[in-house]
Amino acid sequence: MTVSANKDFRILILFIGLVGVSCSSIWAVTYYINQDGTPHLYNAYLILEILKENDSIRQFASLNPNLVPNLTGHWILAFFLLFFNPATATKIMATLTFGTFVASVGWLRFQVAGREGLGTSLLFGTALAFNWLWFLGFYNFVLAASSFAFSLGLWWRWRQKMDLRRASLLYGLLLFTFLSHLVSFCILIAGVLLLLLANFKTISRRSALWTFAALAATLPMVLYFLYVSRIGGGISPQWRYLRNAFSISDWFTRLSAADPFVLISRRAVPFVVSTTPAFAVFSPTLWLTAALLLLLFAMYRWRATPQDKARKERDNWGILSLMLAVVWAFGPDDFGLAHGGILRERVLILGLVCIVPFINHAGKKYINLAAHVCLIFVILYQTFVLWEYSLQNDTIAKQFFVAKDQIGHNESLGSIVFIGDTRRFKPIPLSNLTPYLGIGKNAPVWDNYEFGFYLFPVVTKTPEQRTFVFAFRESNTYDLSDRNVNVAEKRAKLELVLAENHDRIDILLVWNGQSDFVGLQQKWFEREPYFESGELKLFRHR
Repeated sequence: MTVSANKDFRILILFIGLVGVSCSSIWAVTYYINQDGTPHLYNAYLILEILKENDSIRQFASLNPNLVPNLTGHWILAFFLLFFNPATATKIMATLTFGTFVASVGWLRFQVAGREGLGTSLLFGTALAFNWLWFLGFYNFVLAASSFAFSLGLWWRWRQKMDLRRASLLYGLLLFTFLSHLVSFCILIAGVLLLLLANFKTISRRSALWTFAALAATLPMVLYFLYVSRIGGGISPQWRYLRNAFSISDWFTRLSAADPFVLISRRAVPFVVSTTPAFAVFSPTLWLTAALLLLLFAMYRWRATPQDKARKERDNWGILSLMLAVVWAFGPDDFGLAHGGILRERVLILGLVCIVPFINHAGKKYINLAAHVCLIFVILYQTFVLWEYSLQNDTIAKQFFVAKDQIGHNESLGSIVFIGDTRRFKPIPLSNLTPYLGIGKNAPVWDNYEFGFYLFPVVTKTPEQRTFVFAFRESNTYDLSDRNVNVAEKRAKLELVLAENHDRIDILLVWNGQSDFVGLQQKWFEREPYFESGELKLFRHR
């Protein structure tokens, strides 16, 4: 075996080991539940039933006629459901998206810098993969982020020899990224343009024109989306945490609120019941930042001079990463919740991906070793967090899913869910567990929040149904540990929604029912549950 082949084999083993260890808890439990992954799974089931021309399903759901972002993850899940049960399909999807993200970061590094620092890039990519967007089950974004890194790496490899075939392949990747998630698509376009313009003098006119052609071909998609987005109302930037631009506390809240690597409360550590602010010292973002600063310090302290051409070209990746960091710090939090939120966290993740090919690993070995220790700590810490989360929510899911056999194939379902303590983990899977009970049934689960938006592959049959779902999902789930929620006001909204739409719900599921809601549910549903198990109760419509 040659030296390069031996290195490649070790890199492969490192990649498999990192993904295997990181995702081990997903496969160790019966049910791995991630908050938004459950509605995605339910909609993937609906996709298959609509394609089978299931008339019962088609009475309330249809495929979205608009090719909008947030599609690819659902269709991949639908494919898995052809061969696997829902629990296994979820595990495969969670592992696949995690592993694909790590691999794409390594691919980007390899295409820009070769084998140098490839092992470090896989460690860095694994630490980045443990972000709470993946943790919540935002499959479409993670797929788009992976496509973002892969597309940039491929274009960099081809930048001097673009032709019709390669421009067509680049366009195909741009289309996949667009159909996966809009934020990654927009930043991918911006990234290719910036790198092209920054290296314009060294790239042939022919290659530049083919690159521009591939990018320009996406313009109809953008215009089409802007037209479709009118369904969700006007697009306007929102700064939700910055009431006073001159307030230090507001800026601290703003930056800490958009930390994408908080899987568990900063006041907690995995498998320890007690909480304290002192545990913030274990914050993954702190250790990830330390690793990055160590690598950058070594890079500039022992940087070779004068710079060669390749080094100067790689500097542009640092500029791109810095620009995205500025957007994370000063940009809007979203452009209206009807168009999807959580913007700045996505930008920061992509910005950190772009810094991977920029870093030079030629510094002192002890500096690189210290950076590796920081990255390994992040990976192990997040792995333990995932183990505790998986075990805890496997127990909850088993208690919840006993209701599935008690619901008929033609009985529509809605729920009122009261959640005890949501301050430990970022995901709140109980808020979205009900759609799982609809898989294999022929009636709607109105708790499916995706029905209330225009950005998903399955939509309600009528606009009135979409309006109902949006209003119902805004008022049927209660976080009992959130003191900022006005329970009385939210209850009044729920009562109004049920007063107008109670006849849509055949069975009402109540989890951890509260005494002051008993009178509300008894207005339209039976006084006594026909099935009860622990915190779960099922009531039939009267």
